Amino acid sequence: MRQPQLTKVMLNDNAIKTCETFNGHSRIMILSLKTNKLTNLNGLCHMTSLEQLDLTENEIANTEDMKNMPNLKVLNLSNNKLTTLAQLPALPSLTSLDFSANQLATSESLEHLQQYKKLTTVNGAGNPMDEALPDGLKQEVLFRMYPHVKVKMVGEDEIGEEDIAEWKAKRKERIAAEEKAKREAEEKALKGEAAEGEEGAEGEEAE
Repeated sequence: MRQPQLTKVMLNDNAIKTCETFNGHSRIMILSLKTNKLTNLNGLCHMTSLEQLDLTENEIANTEDMKNMPNLKVLNLSNNKLTTLAQLPALPSLTSLDFSANQLATSESLEHLQQYKKLTTVNGAGNPMDEALPDGLKQEVLFRMYPHVKVKMVGEDEIGEEDIAEWKAKRKERIAAEEKAKREAEEKALKGEAAEGEEGAEGEEAE
């Protein structure tokens, strides 16, 4: 007998702590694991037909195990414990990513999203980095990703011509400011190393 096509699996609100024994399932197209107790994504790989994955309200801090999902279009990681986006794997079909209400303290890892050329919708509201963004999340997404990835929506807010014009006007200024801050930080670190070296030499002489 031919095995039926398993396209949609809903496993919400089940206190699931691990998916280590999941072992794929190549026919699933939609998988929802909302409101569980997952801390990582062990077992969630090689799901070649998967198009939508909802991991809202878990305790996920690491996404390295989510591999070989060539058709994944929609990924929801909101309300987890992510501190970076740099661990997200290659997802060539990704069009929508929600990482709102996580623990991203800085926006640098947004640049990792440049690899997702089809990404059109991003939601990153409610992260600690929000307080430090000079021009808001929409402009930060543009600064870190545009024009490599032409995002159209940030949350429910559409990116318009005025937003692009503002990005163009401020981009060079921001790049120069970041480069200056980086140079100053490197100089400060070098001075600190030099001072430590002098203190160590003085200690040896005193002995």
